[in-house]
Amino acid sequence: MSTEHSAAILDTTTQLPPTEVRCSYPSKLCNNHRAVKDNGDLHKLCDFHRKKANVNQQRMQQKRRLIRQQMVEHKKRFMDAAQAPMEYNASTNMMEPKEPICNLSHEEVMMLEVMLFDEDDGDCEGMAFPFDFPVTGTYPPHMPSGNMSL
Repeated sequence: MSTEHSAAILDTTTQLPPTEVRCSYPSKLCNNHRAVKDNGDLHKLCDFHRKKANVNQQRMQQKRRLIRQQMVEHKKRFMDAAQAPMEYNASTNMMEPKEPICNLSHEEVMMLEVMLFDEDDGDCEGMAFPFDFPVTGTYPPHMPSGNMSL
């Protein structure tokens, strides 16, 4: 009689709950019953796996928040660095940086001004073109046209 009783106990302990009430944990078979929601419906997971999933989800959300915050701070630092603080100079009637952006000597600044603001740009005088080189019109086949479009 004791063997029948132990067999009956073994039978009841090894019986799996029906699939519709069993935990749906995807990684491994879980024989626990699904947790019950406040409204009486069933969750997909048992209490143990729900807590585990919630902790994991909170960890991932914290990681996403941290990454998002770092991206915002990086973008802010980049924008602050890219835009130098400016002030209005009444004598030149221009906005100028409060501090020098780079350390150029007076001679280097003058050279840049000559190269950038050459007054001869409009009429092409002083340009090193050969006499037979057409400034306007069509170009010979062996010469590039200057058209940079693709």
